Amino acid sequence: MKRKEINRQKAIDATLSLCLKHSFHGTSIDAIAAETGMSKATIYRHFDSKEHLIAEALEYYRNEFLTVLKSVFDDPELSLKEKLGSQFIMLRESFKNGGIVGSCFQNAHNEFCNNEPDISKVCAGYKSEKIQLTADLLTAHGISNALER
Repeated sequence: MKRKEINRQKAIDATLSLCLKHSFHGTSIDAIAAETGMSKATIYRHFDSKEHLIAEALEYYRNEFLTVLKSVFDDPELSLKEKLGSQFIMLRESFKNGGIVGSCFQNAHNEFCNNEPDISKVCAGYKSEKIQLTADLLTAHGISNALER
């Protein structure tokens, strides 16, 4: 991995970690810089703004979480109950490790109140993709009205 990619990933990891501890608005670029050992100028070379960095961090973790969830849902060795239960196990493990991935999307959505389109788009995408994955799983197991509320 190139230095530029390493720095981007360090900033993304630090951003979500700090935001889970201190909220999105309670996390400053100064705090992210201190956590990563990078200068603010270096961070701003990779990201146009704090909001852009937050959107990138959320997108990264959205992809990570949904990739794991897809692999669990696609595992032919697991029962439907085990597949559905895996979501709660993943949330419990995330909580034990200092934060809940799913709630970071809700927190970001609440804090930015749709004032940041990129952040809102990532949060809404996470929710809709997770719902669709679950509906597809249920449909594949013969539950035809999976999206009905």
